[in-house]
Amino acid sequence: MSESFVGSKTADFLNSPLDYAFKEWRIVVEALAKGVQSILLRKGGIQEKEFQLKSPFFWLLPTHYHEELLQIKPEYRYLEKHEEEPPQGLELKYVAQVHEDFFIPDWELIRKLSDYHIWEEQLLKNRFDYGKKKGLSLLIVRVYRAFPPLKLDEQKIKLGGCRSWIKLPYSVADIQLEAVINDEKFCEMRKNILHIIN
Repeated sequence: MSESFVGSKTADFLNSPLDYAFKEWRIVVEALAKGVQSILLRKGGIQEKEFQLKSPFFWLLPTHYHEELLQIKPEYRYLEKHEEEPPQGLELKYVAQVHEDFFIPDWELIRKLSDYHIWEEQLLKNRFDYGKKKGLSLLIVRVYRAFPPLKLDEQKIKLGGCRSWIKLPYSVADIQLEAVINDEKFCEMRKNILHIIN
């Protein structure tokens, strides 16, 4: 995928419809939103034969589905939010832009990425070994806060099931986006990750 860096508060890079949401643990979305990590590692849900990138731009959809705090490194468990009252409806606050998309069949390379994510190693090893094809898909993403956030009616969208992607009933274009980390920090992180896997 070609290199493309986006300045703050712009939506000019949205050359394709923003009509997919990517399901990820709520605590991982929080880590992405705070710039703690800039990668996604995925095998694919039970309803998917294998992981496939549906769009280079997508909403991050936080979920508690399959989420287990003990599968997160202890030093990052503080990111878990304890909400006193359940939120009214579903609100998507962040958009991800994919800069690279790889399939990694080498477990040692996955292990070397430990500094760039919050998951415990055993969780990733279980995902790596799952199914006939060993390996994990790696996405290097840059994350943006969306203004305004996208509010969804959960009754009109099928959120259930073990799958990575949710197709939204409509695309969104009239938004402003602000990068959660600056160009320098993202470029440095991206360079270090590419150095490991290459």
